[in-house]
Amino acid sequence: MLWTAKTGSLTYGNPVVANGILTVGTNNEGARDPSITADGGVEMAFDPNTGKFLWQKYYAKLPAAG
Repeated sequence: MLWTAKTGSLTYGNPVVANGILTVGTNNEGARDPSITADGGVEMAFDPNTGKFLWQKYYAKLPAAG
């Protein structure tokens, strides 16, 4: 194991490495971006060699089916 990283309380799918970036889907409980506190999905990106956090993209939760 090269490194570990803090994510949300759940992860979705498996980590993916493409174009020199490792991405993982998680929830927003990790709150790496303090300006986004809403519950939802997050795609986090890391350097696959060092584990350095690069960026995250927030996705709002889908409405519940009624």
